[in-house]
Amino acid sequence: MYIRRLAHYYRCMLSQGPLRLTLVVIAPALVVFLTAVTLSMIQGARRNSELLLAQFGPRCGQIRAAIRAHAAKVTGKPPSLSLDDLSALRRTFSAQADFDGCVAWDCTVSANGRPYKEWVYAAGPDHFTISGSRLQSGARLDSNDEMMMRRVCLLGSSAARKLFGGTRAVGRTLIIRGVPFTVKGVRRRQVAFTENTNDEIWIPLSTGMRRVFGLSGLSLIEFKVRKGLDVQAVCSRVAAFLRTRHRIVPPEKDDFRVFASTDLAENYWYSSRAGREGALLICILSFFVAGAVMMHILTLSMAGRHSEIGLRRALGASRRSVLAQFIFEVTVLCAWGLLAGTVAAWICVGALHHYQPGIFRWYAQNMTITGSNLLLTSMVAFVEMLVFGTLPALRAANVDPVIALRGT
Repeated sequence: MYIRRLAHYYRCMLSQGPLRLTLVVIAPALVVFLTAVTLSMIQGARRNSELLLAQFGPRCGQIRAAIRAHAAKVTGKPPSLSLDDLSALRRTFSAQADFDGCVAWDCTVSANGRPYKEWVYAAGPDHFTISGSRLQSGARLDSNDEMMMRRVCLLGSSAARKLFGGTRAVGRTLIIRGVPFTVKGVRRRQVAFTENTNDEIWIPLSTGMRRVFGLSGLSLIEFKVRKGLDVQAVCSRVAAFLRTRHRIVPPEKDDFRVFASTDLAENYWYSSRAGREGALLICILSFFVAGAVMMHILTLSMAGRHSEIGLRRALGASRRSVLAQFIFEVTVLCAWGLLAGTVAAWICVGALHHYQPGIFRWYAQNMTITGSNLLLTSMVAFVEMLVFGTLPALRAANVDPVIALRGT
């Protein structure tokens, strides 16, 4: 009996015409789509912040040069950070932290006769202790490689696959800016802030500065504070030491910036705030606009069915039965909208994650639709149905059958 009644309700709903049904379905679908994408953006930003902190470590930090090494080479200006700064920091703060320098360059790398564009990093042997990276195969760069300026390199897991396919990379040769290098090891894949972390190539610092890049300065100095010491206090002492060394007197601006890893994560979360709040505002506005459109269309649809309502009431149907019919119709339409919006959001999030367009670069790397997101979007669709779909149904159930039949 109930199945036949529901089947009758379904046939009555389909008799309203495809245009009205489509418009009613689009309204909750749009809200579900925007809600799911917004939640994915917020979750992606939070995940990125956590990965950024995990990638550098809770006791790590960076000193970034205002004029980086490659920019200094192009402009002719002296670099902000030098090897002498690195040596002075190691001597002065040896009991408080480990320090290492780094320079980076977007280079043309050739393997098996095929050119690729890759980021090549030159760093000292302490970098791998500071970053805590692990090896998948081979050996890491050491102090002998640094002293002898050996032409050896360490590949990220993605770089190894790109350059050499599925074959073993250790012992193979690649060309970096015309200089041949032998692969000494492959880093284990890291779950990091960006997948580019696994697409990097690392060479000894002395080799990179003198044989490959021809640089005289550093792009950044990274450090790891020893256990039991306050990271922010060490950062403050390092900044004061470099100001004295560089002879910077207030109100002159520093030619460097000192970051703790927690500062980097907080800065990232703050920088993505505008995008998150803008998407949330659009989501809230769409809830009310789409809800108002849905309620208007449902009201017009039910106003055109007064004769049907009057006939049912005259034949003995109760207000509760009429209300159940229209609540069923609204529920089915919202369910269609929920399904359509979820599928559209899934496709959109997948495309953003794959292509990572510039405006979404802060979120797209780790955007995903989870079960909690789907549960919350389902609740939003249910609330919209209750708020904007129940009122037209109540109006239809309260129609006087005599007036409805007389109007026909």
